[in-house]
Amino acid sequence: MLVVLLSISAIGIGASEVAAQQANDVGMAVLSLDVQKDGWAQVELKALFDKELVAEWGYSQDEIVDGIKSDAEEAGFKVAPYSEGEMIGARATKQLSLVEMQDLRQIFEPDYPSEQAGPLLAIERGFFYTRYRLATDFDLGEAEGPLGPGQLRLTLPGKVTQHNANEEEGKALVWHLAWGPNRIEAEARAVNLAAMALVISIIVGALGGTFFAISRLSKPFALATLPTGAKFCPQCGNSLAPGDTFCSQCGTKL
Repeated sequence: MLVVLLSISAIGIGASEVAAQQANDVGMAVLSLDVQKDGWAQVELKALFDKELVAEWGYSQDEIVDGIKSDAEEAGFKVAPYSEGEMIGARATKQLSLVEMQDLRQIFEPDYPSEQAGPLLAIERGFFYTRYRLATDFDLGEAEGPLGPGQLRLTLPGKVTQHNANEEEGKALVWHLAWGPNRIEAEARAVNLAAMALVISIIVGALGGTFFAISRLSKPFALATLPTGAKFCPQCGNSLAPGDTFCSQCGTKL
């Protein structure tokens, strides 16, 4: 959000007091974090202003981009012009690991000293599920500007189980930030598909083997078939050939 504040300070010089009082009509600042299962996040920061007001102030979209570009690129962002409806401004993006961070301000100031113990994003990996927990204080200080403090949008892997966001928009949790400290808390649980697939394959294999064994045991034994007209010795049961008058086994007269 510090990058947004830099852009506001650069553009706000020409803003009238009336425009500053109508923060909701001037534009918006949105920080979005799309977190992946490995803890890395796609970071997107949008600073947008009403197109007509920007023209009244005597600024162009290129000047908006130039106002934040050097500071944003120093923090590792890629900056480009961005438009949305009747609003123009800039869009800054980068990827980073939230597990290696302790504070959201480190998105903009990598060396920012955080008092928080532990990672910004905690990941607890189990066999069937992986839990994700992000809990931190996001302090925006006492600055003021025509855009207001803006929004934070967070998307976690899996299903959200707990949060203190102001609202939900699809899979995204949305906080309406205020100047000063903001408490951000969210938890989610994602299914480990590989583990689930392994267990299912084992169960299916075991059931398949059981059903096969049962079907084999329940199948009736086939009775031996004898040639038509076969004869046997009445004394010893020896098989007789056609025309025999004596049994070749015991000599009984037939």
